[in-house]
Amino acid sequence: MLADVVLPSRRFQVFTYHIPNPLQAQVFVGTPVLIPLGSSVLSGVVVRILDHSALPSVRSSSPTMAFRDILSVDATPEHSPLDQRLLTLVEHIADYYLAPLAACLRLIVPPRVFNVAQRLVLTEAGREVLADPSVPREEQGVLQKLSRGSNGVLRSSLLRTLPKAGTLVTKLKRKGWIEERSTLPARFAVKAQGDISPRPISLRVSPYDAMGDLFEQAPTKSSTLSSNHILLSGTRRAIADELVNESLSGKFQKHLVIGTDQERLQIFQQIALTLFQQGRRVLFLVPEVQQVEAVARQLR
Repeated sequence: MLADVVLPSRRFQVFTYHIPNPLQAQVFVGTPVLIPLGSSVLSGVVVRILDHSALPSVRSSSPTMAFRDILSVDATPEHSPLDQRLLTLVEHIADYYLAPLAACLRLIVPPRVFNVAQRLVLTEAGREVLADPSVPREEQGVLQKLSRGSNGVLRSSLLRTLPKAGTLVTKLKRKGWIEERSTLPARFAVKAQGDISPRPISLRVSPYDAMGDLFEQAPTKSSTLSSNHILLSGTRRAIADELVNESLSGKFQKHLVIGTDQERLQIFQQIALTLFQQGRRVLFLVPEVQQVEAVARQLR
């Protein structure tokens, strides 16, 4: 089996890799993985699972061509910022507009989500020469620094402490004693109030397939939104009533709603509840795609 892997550290370029047999049960769409690229080891996210038969043109033009293996599942990030539903949405956009997947990913993922860290780690060959007296002292110093950390050392930290480290790193990489890995940090905390703990996602049939019911869930009597009575203060109640009246009349204006995230969400909940009771539908636009699920969970 093959997998298309997107590399955030390479401007979201997509590369195809072979999934070795031991990893086939662990690799799915959205799985963070470690892959080789040149002499480096990078973190990426699986965006598509393919069978060898899906690439007939590549196989026929170069029958001896071999795809490089995915090295492992990356256990560093707690969650991948590119989950399966987001990737499905990106694929729909790419197919609809006949645009490269990498270009769509760059547009849809908020900036600074991927603060990719460059880490230098010892290889097995590097560990074997740690005590070798024939290794030059400067190279030995770099190897010793890397050996002290279980996950190696940040490249930026090494360059700050050793001015000549850049040249030494290049030499040591050529010798196969160290590797440079681009790793993704853990997913940033979503700034939203309320419970954002994971919960099972409904797998009911939807025109959006793997995006589930995130954008298609209709309000029901059992939902939190319709069953809980929302208490608003006089000012917030007036804002909600004004926005509802504008929505019903079709005369829309821009409004600046000042308050905490929770206060604004309560106003939007009241507006949505009132419009639902009038037989209307409501579309919420959330500024950060990573906040969508947390906000949707509160609205439900």
